[in-house]
Amino acid sequence: MTAERQNAGPGVFMKQRLIRVLPLYWIISAPLLISYIYKSISEKHFNIRFIRDNILLFPLWDKFAVAYPLLIVGWSLYFEMWFYVLFAILLIFISAKNVPFSIAGILLVFSSVAFLWNGTWHFPAFAFHPFCWEFAMGCIAYEISKSWSPSNLLPLYSMLALGLLLLIYTASHYESLGEAWITRESPSRSAIRSIIWGIPSFLIVLSSILFEKRGVSMHILSPLVYLGNASYAIYLIHLPAYSCIERYGPYIFKAGMIYSSLIFLVASIIAGVILHHFVEKPLTLFLRHRFISHSPKPVL
Repeated sequence: MTAERQNAGPGVFMKQRLIRVLPLYWIISAPLLISYIYKSISEKHFNIRFIRDNILLFPLWDKFAVAYPLLIVGWSLYFEMWFYVLFAILLIFISAKNVPFSIAGILLVFSSVAFLWNGTWHFPAFAFHPFCWEFAMGCIAYEISKSWSPSNLLPLYSMLALGLLLLIYTASHYESLGEAWITRESPSRSAIRSIIWGIPSFLIVLSSILFEKRGVSMHILSPLVYLGNASYAIYLIHLPAYSCIERYGPYIFKAGMIYSSLIFLVASIIAGVILHHFVEKPLTLFLRHRFISHSPKPVL
């Protein structure tokens, strides 16, 4: 939607995406990176490749495996950055309105590469990893939302209810598929994860967009919309927030799993909202004004 609205080519598209993703990531990961560099210098074990990947979030030249970043949640940003790069490359050759189906087709047609690749250059397996299927689902959801407007709301309520039920079932039965390195190192487990988490999310997102398209009032959900805008900041800060709680409030974990989880959830949301409101939002607006002049406002 952003690319079609702007119609400004791959350069502006990538600038918008980089401004959206990198500055806040750099700010939160800076203490970890500085500590790593200091330790590397003192131990005379300086890994420039690892530092580069932490800064650029694009492990293109890794020969054997993708090293997870110091801010561990950055592993998913590797895939997000690859999606943006692929999107921008396609914008060079085709119009923005033709990119979504093209990129979905590429990611799905070559999905077997992650399962079959045995070369020493790891990037092909990374580029078509099952996690990329979720980006393909997003592209397909956007195309459907452009061309389909149901005559009544029953299909949308059914789609939303099905998505929520599937999401609750998945969350209660397959939480283990969220385990970090185990899932990411196994294409088969990653494929299952992308399907059983991705399809419910696909149904929820698509039905919500179509509700808006039909003119259904969404004012009651405005707090969720605000949390959606702050979700990137919440995502980046939730593990540092957990570390602080674990270090300075060990008694919290003695309260039981449910209560400690709620405390952790609320603390992460509060920290993320503060970070979004006072850092991410003003910084993003400043950088857009500074580096992208005369361009329409992006969706996010």
